[in-house]
Amino acid sequence: GVHVEEGIRQGGSFTMEGGSIQGNYTSGRGAGVSVGAESTFTMKGGSIANNTAPYGDGGGVYAYGSRSATGTFRLEGGSITGNTASGFGGGVYVTTLGIFTMTGGSITGNTANNGGGINIQWGSATVSGGSIRGNTATSGGGVYMDGASSGSVFCLSGAPTITDNTTKSSKPGNIYLLGANAVITLTGPMTNTDPIGV
Repeated sequence: GVHVEEGIRQGGSFTMEGGSIQGNYTSGRGAGVSVGAESTFTMKGGSIANNTAPYGDGGGVYAYGSRSATGTFRLEGGSITGNTASGFGGGVYVTTLGIFTMTGGSITGNTANNGGGINIQWGSATVSGGSIRGNTATSGGGVYMDGASSGSVFCLSGAPTITDNTTKSSKPGNIYLLGANAVITLTGPMTNTDPIGV
């Protein structure tokens, strides 16, 4: 896949406007895209599809940082679809001060144990547009937020669609909140009439 991370003097930057990142495999994290500290990946078009992390996390995208620097993935258009992880985040895994923002595009048909679409674990996700639909997991088919620590942040605003996600258990399919610090923060008015199940 694609790995973007800080260099000796400055962070890396990658913009995707078309094409596909597909069919990649990792025994760790981030089969399709891995974005590390002080780096940014911006997706405006194309697809991240059918990537596999059979023993790890982040089948499609893995965004992470360090104690003093963040790794950022911005989804503005295109699709993250058909990716698989055995652990966290079939589509997107955000952890260790990683940042994920979604203003457009789609996250569909991804599979994981926790967070078929997105898994947030000591990272932050801000969703204000686009579609998170048809993802599957044991817990949190659409979005899984681990609030066991205070470092996880999940913000919603605008007109995102988070629907038709499923689980293999009785737990909520669209958004699953775990722990005392698992809170959805509304940073602006919700303008979409589609329901979001928690």
